[in-house]
Amino acid sequence: MPHPFQQLQRLRNLLKGFPRHDDLTYPDDEFMYYTLATEFHMPPTVVDEQPAYLLDWLMAIHTTVKKVENDNNKP
Repeated sequence: MPHPFQQLQRLRNLLKGFPRHDDLTYPDDEFMYYTLATEFHMPPTVVDEQPAYLLDWLMAIHTTVKKVENDNNKP
């Protein structure tokens, strides 16, 4: 398993818009927990109780909203 620093660097690159590489691992689960905790105030125990499809939808909607907000803030 890669060092956490490598995983964070990969996450940073994704957030900057660089492509995902299939041969590398990313902290997807950790990022999901972080986002759900910070944006929806869901502790991990609540996240674990939710169906996967709902978590996928929450993450997808959140990502879409953030992209639109970012696009609207560009000059």
